[in-house]
Amino acid sequence: MRTRRRRSSRRTPRPDMASRPTRMIVGSALASILGLAVAALLPRFAATAQTYPHGLALNNIAIAVDDPEAMADWYGRYLGFTVASSGRFDAVGADYIMMQAPGFQIELITRDSPKVPVDRADPPDHLDTLGLKALVFDVDSLPEMTETLQGAGVEIVWALEPLFPDRRSTLIRDPEGNLVNLVERPASMTICNAPGEE
Repeated sequence: MRTRRRRSSRRTPRPDMASRPTRMIVGSALASILGLAVAALLPRFAATAQTYPHGLALNNIAIAVDDPEAMADWYGRYLGFTVASSGRFDAVGADYIMMQAPGFQIELITRDSPKVPVDRADPPDHLDTLGLKALVFDVDSLPEMTETLQGAGVEIVWALEPLFPDRRSTLIRDPEGNLVNLVERPASMTICNAPGEE
């Protein structure tokens, strides 16, 4: 009589079954990483999508000036603004030039009437007079911009003054005495230029 061999009850693992635990670990790790990434991005999306009552949004900052053409030239030459529009407000008998920079506009407006000069008190005494005090801009290369402004003869109130441990400021005046504060932008906030811009 022939003796039959008993087949082993143990099966040889298939290659795909052998790698399943590894794939499960990798998949779990990827899911965790993805979850952390989504959690980090959600606040940014929420801030971007935030709405204000009645669709409130900044349109422009209006500056009463004596010579709008000269001021428009200065803001264009030294701060990179461009003329967006110009015209007249008949309701108040004033002419204006709207100057535009990325995400921001200033309105240079004037009337044919006697003018009261800008308060030229130097900081910190300028804070004793109520009202708007300065236009404040973040810039990427503050030392280079400060050197350019100094070389051009722009009125400098202070240069490269430390405001915070990682941020300095250069405070200047425009031709009619308005304060403009240029603040050093941290590296983490550096703005990338649009495609095609240098």
